[in-house]
Amino acid sequence: MQTNLSVQFKWVALCALPCLAIVFLFLAYPVAGAAIFAAITLCIGIAKFGVWRTMVFTSIVVSAVRSSSFNETFPETTWYVMQFAPVIIAAAAAAAAKPVRLRGSDRAVLASLFLLVLVAAGSSFVSSVPATTLAQSALLAAVFALLGITFSRRWSSAGVIRHDLTTVFAALLSLQFIGLLGAATASWAYDPDYGRYVGLFSNANYAGIASATGLTLGLYLLQNNRHVIATFSGMLVFTATMIMSGSRGALLATAVAVAVMFLMSRSRRVALTMAGIAAGVGAMIALFNPALVLAIQQFFLRDANADISSGRLAIYENVLELFATAPYFGIGYRTTELVADGLAAHNVYLSILVELGLVGAGTFLLLIISVVAASIRRGATNELIIPVVAIAVVELTESSVFGFGGPSALSAWIVILAFAANGRSFHDPGDLRGAELVAARTSSAAYRSREGIRA
Repeated sequence: MQTNLSVQFKWVALCALPCLAIVFLFLAYPVAGAAIFAAITLCIGIAKFGVWRTMVFTSIVVSAVRSSSFNETFPETTWYVMQFAPVIIAAAAAAAAKPVRLRGSDRAVLASLFLLVLVAAGSSFVSSVPATTLAQSALLAAVFALLGITFSRRWSSAGVIRHDLTTVFAALLSLQFIGLLGAATASWAYDPDYGRYVGLFSNANYAGIASATGLTLGLYLLQNNRHVIATFSGMLVFTATMIMSGSRGALLATAVAVAVMFLMSRSRRVALTMAGIAAGVGAMIALFNPALVLAIQQFFLRDANADISSGRLAIYENVLELFATAPYFGIGYRTTELVADGLAAHNVYLSILVELGLVGAGTFLLLIISVVAASIRRGATNELIIPVVAIAVVELTESSVFGFGGPSALSAWIVILAFAANGRSFHDPGDLRGAELVAARTSSAAYRSREGIRA
């Protein structure tokens, strides 16, 4: 017994020494200590979860922290390396896998991604700031390369897709959980104007977008996940941070996504449960603290005498005037803010129309049609439509999915392309619905007759 205790003490001592060394580095040399800690964490993540998931998790987290109040920790170039080097590494890891058997709709998705990159790069010829357009087009090409390789090589089964989306869920949850801790203990998690929650994001609307994406992704995972308690707990965090952000666009997008769930027989029970919980909590708040209801109403209305769109209608008018100046080829990819005195279009569909003209808008529409066509599952509902609807609706009031330097674009596009890939008829053991579908087909007389199988 004494020998065993001695051996255990030695192992504890051996583990404690590097931990003490890291703590010392943090205190004496914060940047070096953080770098070593990050390297160790990456190694552990790669060993446990694989290269792709670790790198995607890292890129999503870094993109948010880079946009937060902590962005002065490193120079801008260092942030870009930490954000996009993992994207390149993840693409290389995905490229090592065997190609997936592609359908015609899958090839259309890949072709549309490629065409959109070409149109974006080609818009540099008409751009007033061609260097910016080319640089942004290069980022678009890098991220679309990751998406295309992942789509055509990595996502070979529904189980892989589900686990990869769990990684996106975990990355967004980590950011919002830390932000929520900051909101409870410090002032950096709030914006100074309206006291809205921003957490580790650049503004409250981005925080709301991240929560809407995470919450609706959780609704998908609840239907295909054994870790129900952990997923549901994460959804509570997303709900709290979305409400605290005061993002009306994120709330509307989530409401529309939940409404879509009611139309899906497989998802209706989950939607009814969530609606019942929300109604119960709302009723309790109204009953025990009516003043809080009024405070919440004023919080979301903000400027009562101002435009309810928060100036977006005026922005849309200005953006359409820009479109009239270059209707066919646009003013140049990612140049709206530079031309419109720093104002974003706040609508990704208008943004594409203005920056890439009718040619680019047609290409983007082709991509949307290809994704929808690829997402159709024979004999089953594609539950990933829930977060995709939320992303599509929230982009009516934001233009974030092409801001790859921002905190939400990568996670949004992974969800969108996973939605398309999930349309394949996967029959792996990890996909229960696929197994049930195979059993139903093989048990039918028509199937046996068509395939020449004896009863």
